[in-house]
Amino acid sequence: KRPDRVKLLAADLTLAANMSFCCFIPGQPMIPASAFAQVAPNRWSVTLSSERPINELVAFITQPLSDGSALGCHIASAPFEQQSWHYLGAISNESPSTVFKTRLVWIRSI
Repeated sequence: KRPDRVKLLAADLTLAANMSFCCFIPGQPMIPASAFAQVAPNRWSVTLSSERPINELVAFITQPLSDGSALGCHIASAPFEQQSWHYLGAISNESPSTVFKTRLVWIRSI
């Protein structure tokens, strides 16, 4: 079953504590950086909910990152345990936005 509630984790791979990241589920409002909770010096998390299964997630940076840095994006469904996190990909200055096909994550984890 594809989840309708997930957590997204953005991790700055350079250990910088500057959050410049937003996301949204297609058809829903944008989730600004201010909605993310800082869970470690270089990690931010947000819970996303939808009335339908979350099959795609759009992510992008809102300002340039430090040279050579990137944000790694991970997703998990309840119960949000360590082993339930899946790596989606990275956002960088060279690739500042992407559409993650999260339905592929849930198919592989069945």
